[in-house]
Amino acid sequence: MVIPRFQREREEAVCAALSARRPGPEQALQAALEEARAGACSPLDVLVERGVVTEDDVRDAREVLARTPPPAIGWGPFEVGLELGRGRHGVVFAARHRPSGSACALKVLRAPPGGLAPRPLERFRREARLLARLEHPGIARLVEAGELEGAPFLATERLTGGSLEALGGCPPPRALALLEAVARALAHAHAAGVVHRDLHPANVLLGADGAPRVVDFGLAKDLLEADGLTRSNAGLGTLRFAAPEQLVMAARAAPSADVYAVGALGCFLLTGAPPFSAARTVGDLFTAQRRGFVLGALPGLARDAAATVEALLGRALAASPDVRPTTLALVEGLAHARRVVG
Repeated sequence: MVIPRFQREREEAVCAALSARRPGPEQALQAALEEARAGACSPLDVLVERGVVTEDDVRDAREVLARTPPPAIGWGPFEVGLELGRGRHGVVFAARHRPSGSACALKVLRAPPGGLAPRPLERFRREARLLARLEHPGIARLVEAGELEGAPFLATERLTGGSLEALGGCPPPRALALLEAVARALAHAHAAGVVHRDLHPANVLLGADGAPRVVDFGLAKDLLEADGLTRSNAGLGTLRFAAPEQLVMAARAAPSADVYAVGALGCFLLTGAPPFSAARTVGDLFTAQRRGFVLGALPGLARDAAATVEALLGRALAASPDVRPTTLALVEGLAHARRVVG
């Protein structure tokens, strides 16, 4: 695997901005660029790994460049613009898919110093396969996936309305409407044999119509085939939003794990904080769950309506997966709660 030419050009521009902002480490920056070119990896990753700059330095330099966007670079069927963000294994760029004219988010697998391990590559490929199986208005649409210049890529529709991270503590009618839409999307995924396993506010984006779309199926589980990518004793997910059994042993995650995550997302949307927010470890989470879930008072909501919502979320957040409602039952419960809330 190699780093695409357009990505190298974008990252070298960030390196130049870093050099201009921090006089002194020019030699280290140049050495990192040469090492990255020789090793077909990211110059930014080399700089951070060597301790020449920090992740915060890289973010600040990228924000400076974003104020004067460079012209798009052609890469296969795409015109690629600015980097939108990066995770542990992928980098996401704003792009346009020339054959369809669609604005898209183009995710390219990262090529770290020292080479890429087989597991992230297979997870990336599996994400593309699973997205191709899912067609629902509540799930980000797959535009194209494949490999160019030796680099795996995955393009989905670009959503510009922000994430649910900005909507914590929103009015109950809005919160429940968003939550029901997310639950319906997950019900579709579960019917297709896909468990998301990483639902949290940043992984639900809003379209121009204000409707939510579930994104990032990088940790998803395929129920239709053996999961050879998750070690039997490994945990996955985001603490405070992932089901406790998934954090202990992700290979056993079932649709009930996503039901738990919907409950946690509902608590965040209604109150501005996830459930059991004081938990710092999985052990803390189990201890808090034994005390029981309490939603608390919701301003402007009648007591009976608040009790209905709290009871539904409490069932979704049950410590035992067997006690949680099915995804379809959760959808029905949320639709009922919306009618009660009015």
